[in-house]
Amino acid sequence: MFATRLLFQAASKTKAASGASFSSSRANLISNAFITSLYSLGAWSIYKEVTTVTKFEDKAMISPPKIENVEQMINEAPNRIFKCDSKECSNTSEPARVLKSLTWGDLSQAAIGSGFLVQLSNIMHTEFGRKSFMYRASLGTTIFFPVMLYFAFRLRLKELDDDHIKIE
Repeated sequence: MFATRLLFQAASKTKAASGASFSSSRANLISNAFITSLYSLGAWSIYKEVTTVTKFEDKAMISPPKIENVEQMINEAPNRIFKCDSKECSNTSEPARVLKSLTWGDLSQAAIGSGFLVQLSNIMHTEFGRKSFMYRASLGTTIFFPVMLYFAFRLRLKELDDDHIKIE
């Protein structure tokens, strides 16, 4: 209710003061191109995920895997973005391990989520202006979204480590 009241107050102040609902600008064009490229990256990575997993499923065994083969299946998964030898990956830092554990589906989620948040910030900027609380809040969520993604992917990697499954 409080957020709805803020929206109505901000909308009534900006509409009454400006008279025009939208004025195009170069920055708006650049942000729209960036938003479109994020959505395109998300769609392409969904396509890449589906095609690599489909090829893998066609060659996969029909019988259920044994417990000791689960780690090997995870490390040899075809949908990983980065593949490396065990020699290279044994002594890497935690951010590098998190980055190497990402799949095409993870990239798709990150790109589409970031595109949505940037689009939300762009809408708040054009409707309410740079000094509004709504724009600043949406800009804050856009900036901190990659940080939250990193911690979520790190938590997933930690849970796999707790189950004694090492991603290399």
